[in-house]
Amino acid sequence: MKKFILSISIFIFLCAAARAEAVKLKNGVIINGSIVGQTEYVISVQTDYGTIAINQREVDSIMPDLHRVLMKGGGEFVGTVMDMDEFNLTLKTDNGIVNLDVAQIASMEIYDYGEAEKQKKYVEKKIELEQEAMKAMPDAAASPITAAEVAAGGTLSTSGLSFDPDLEKAFPSKPAVVEAQQAYNYHLNTFQGQEIKENAAPAEPAPPAPEEEETVEQDKVKDKADNYVAVSAGAVNTKLKLGNLSDDPSAQIQEADLGGNAMAFGVEYRHRLGTHLWAGANLSFGLIPKKYAIIVPDKHEMKVTGQIINLDLLLNYYFNPKSKTRFYMLAGGGGSFLSLDKNNAVKVIVNNIEEWVTAQTDSVSSTSVAAMGGIGVERSVQDINIGFELRAHYVPYGGDLEGSRKTNIFALLKASWFF
Repeated sequence: MKKFILSISIFIFLCAAARAEAVKLKNGVIINGSIVGQTEYVISVQTDYGTIAINQREVDSIMPDLHRVLMKGGGEFVGTVMDMDEFNLTLKTDNGIVNLDVAQIASMEIYDYGEAEKQKKYVEKKIELEQEAMKAMPDAAASPITAAEVAAGGTLSTSGLSFDPDLEKAFPSKPAVVEAQQAYNYHLNTFQGQEIKENAAPAEPAPPAPEEEETVEQDKVKDKADNYVAVSAGAVNTKLKLGNLSDDPSAQIQEADLGGNAMAFGVEYRHRLGTHLWAGANLSFGLIPKKYAIIVPDKHEMKVTGQIINLDLLLNYYFNPKSKTRFYMLAGGGGSFLSLDKNNAVKVIVNNIEEWVTAQTDSVSSTSVAAMGGIGVERSVQDINIGFELRAHYVPYGGDLEGSRKTNIFALLKASWFF
């Protein structure tokens, strides 16, 4: 028992001192061994089949040193040794930390990621290639070359490695041929047993689908463009109150509630000031729905229609300008023009027949300084952007419209282009 504990201790000490790690190459091959040297250009790895110097350009990643612990009961654990004493071995695995009874351990070996056969072929092939390269050098005897120098030129070291036979008996290496397993390997982000072609070049990514190409191209246009135009359509909500409707002392009412929900349209231009900030101008207008006001019952009615026109200078701030779906806020100010048409109709008797006749037509207009603010969202779809915007226009009405609500709400669907 003590001899077994001592063997395990020596094994772990040697692995730690030699930095036992696995080097994953860009062609998919994994080399298990001990990193015995490392420079800016070369990593020297001591393996079961020889010491090789790997060009840093061939290296994809350095994976952690793992050990496979086989239990007498037939189970096995793979992980990093954290602590060990005469009775317990603490191992950090993908499923958490486990404590193993040393007396129940059958054997312990460096985990080779299921790549023993590929590692052997790779190392032997590299050593063979280097030997051929060394023989081809005319001044090889007179001018010796270090393994690092050879590896930096694309070949590997030819030096070999011998192992302590007692250590091999205590911890026998894994057989060269490993049965493929379909369990997911979290270190390689793939399935164990998945075939990797020897010395194969890294697979090139598949070309993007046509839709992806169009999206990528549109994103480039959006990120580099300095100008933006948009058209919009939607609805406007107005709550206007018009006073002084009639000079008739018998009039039942002197003011009427106008407005409601009606169609709204707009056009917009902006120029980029920075990554997040754009400035520009906006022209929008809304229709005031037709309303009837009864001045004198069954004698005098008034029909009122109109429109609102807003011209604003505005600033847009994008919260996430690089994304395909973008959120933004906007603020600005300018002028607001309101025009109302009043058609007065009275009922008269002609040839004993009652008819409504337009008696008078006049208009009311108002021009005011206005402020505007809102929020919006838009998304790139091929070469255009589709979005939704909610705006509030504040207009301080006066005169006959003094009793009106001063805020008009615009809800707009937008189509825009970057250029």
